[in-house]
Amino acid sequence: MVDLWGVPAAKGLCGQSRPSRFTRLSPATQASEIDERRIQSCVHFMTLKKLNRLAHIRLKKGRDQTHEVQRGLGGRQTRTGI
Repeated sequence: MVDLWGVPAAKGLCGQSRPSRFTRLSPATQASEIDERRIQSCVHFMTLKKLNRLAHIRLKKGRDQTHEVQRGLGGRQTRTGI
């Protein structure tokens, strides 16, 4: 069996062919399903980009705080040593 794009259908556990989800739908329903999935994938992609950016910001804040603490400790050590 071949699905909407001419790709052979996936095989099940026992080697039986499993029909594609899109082969059972009417052309109008297929188009709306594809549009819905495209929109969902765009939303998921934007969410991943936002989470990645937030992770970079959090990492930078932690790095800056560590640097400030190290600078503060280094300054105190030189003052107490004098």
